[in-house]
Amino acid sequence: MGIGIKVRGAMSYVLVIDDDPAFRRVVCRVIEQEGLPVVEGDGLSALTLARAEPPALILLDLRMPGVSGLQILHTLRSDKLTSSIPVIVVSSTTDDDVTRETVRLGAAGFLYKAQFSVPELRQLVRQHANRNKSAA
Repeated sequence: MGIGIKVRGAMSYVLVIDDDPAFRRVVCRVIEQEGLPVVEGDGLSALTLARAEPPALILLDLRMPGVSGLQILHTLRSDKLTSSIPVIVVSSTTDDDVTRETVRLGAAGFLYKAQFSVPELRQLVRQHANRNKSAA
């Protein structure tokens, strides 16, 4: 696909946007164990893919070089093709103002990297990916 994109499945998929390859691998492994195809990438290349082939769910880091996750979330919500895709923000920030801004922009959930738990990730993926697939 594009630079920075790794395709790990096909069709209705979960898009993981994060600049940390180690964290992406862990998250992708959990999602794949749920039987869902995964596409991983960082920043703008992943945003381009989301517009071209909208996923069932997006997991989005907020702090990435070149573009912020808040900018990506705003762009997703402003685009008719991507505005209804559930987005779970996954970040190391503990800034309450940033967390409130993600909610204002319509994030479906927020996971703190420092408190990351596989069961919580699984629950959120099941809840939001399945909801979006049934709405399609």
